Amino acid sequence: MDLTRDDAREGKPATPVARHDAAALPAPIAAWLQRVEAAAHPQPKLGLEFKDPKLAQYKFVYVLAPTSGGRHVALCLCKARLKPNGEVATASPVSEVFSLLSAPPAYLEGDDEDLVRFFIAMRSGATSQGGSATEPKGKVGAILLEMLLQQDKLLWANSWPDMSNGLIYPLKQGQVREANLVWRDEGRSARLGWQVAPPNGATHSAADQIDYMLPTDPPWYIDNLSCGALSLNRGGVDISLADLQALVAQAPALTGNDKKRVSQLLLAHGLQQLMPLPQPLTQRMRDDVKPRARLLLDAVQLADGAMQRWHDYAVISFDYDGERVSFDPAQRVVRQVGEVTEVIARDVAAEAAALEDLSLLGFRKP
Repeated sequence: MDLTRDDAREGKPATPVARHDAAALPAPIAAWLQRVEAAAHPQPKLGLEFKDPKLAQYKFVYVLAPTSGGRHVALCLCKARLKPNGEVATASPVSEVFSLLSAPPAYLEGDDEDLVRFFIAMRSGATSQGGSATEPKGKVGAILLEMLLQQDKLLWANSWPDMSNGLIYPLKQGQVREANLVWRDEGRSARLGWQVAPPNGATHSAADQIDYMLPTDPPWYIDNLSCGALSLNRGGVDISLADLQALVAQAPALTGNDKKRVSQLLLAHGLQQLMPLPQPLTQRMRDDVKPRARLLLDAVQLADGAMQRWHDYAVISFDYDGERVSFDPAQRVVRQVGEVTEVIARDVAAEAAALEDLSLLGFRKP
């Protein structure tokens, strides 16, 4: 007898699907399986989530402001009270930064924890405002500033009292700008400073200057409520930003004949790549001057245990038309002839031949 499809289903009951009883498993295993299930199939979230109005009134921001001396800038981690439109009304320094990680408040957002960790890593304790401000510096400082700009959490205040009174302004990301050292005329004198490439479209007289340079790596600038990285021209010299900034700060104002004399000395010592010449010089390059080797023979008495012994020594130097230089190849031959600065190229082959002659005569390096 033929059976219909419905009859067949009724005649042969379906085999129940095998079911693993979670109760038969140890509790830790069952709990772990539930976590795996929850991770693989998360519950959909509603489009609108309820937020406690009290929590929405606060958030953490970072405020840059000049220090008391006005020459440096410090970054302060602050608790900001928000206006109904989301703008910052007032900001106050966070006194216990570490407690934000050990006992985070309810309004600590997801990305805030990473920012706090970077801020703690950067802190040096040199300059403080309520125990939570420090000058941005190093690679960590540059990374932190970049992260804060991307999250719209970097603000500016002209002073710490202004910050407390809510006079704070958002900083925007600025373009990378090149910077070179120049001597700026200030009436009868010239002073060393930085000349920064103006931002796009800027034509005012001070467009090549910035408000602050931060000792981050790479260095950052603050200029007219914008903040960005600087590309410094260090003349190919391996010098830290701190050392270079110290040289700039210590540079004296030059007047009258000092400009020319300093230019001549910078050129004579081969420092014109690092420091610009305060006054242009007329230069003449010469490669037609041959060196004459000069050998100094002398002796020096040195301690040898409880005794004093004499040690003979010889020092070679080279004379280029009256200009004496040592065997150090880094030493330059520069002289002033009237209004012209002559730069004489050293004859490497002739100097090497003279050293070889000394070696054949039995002279050896100590």
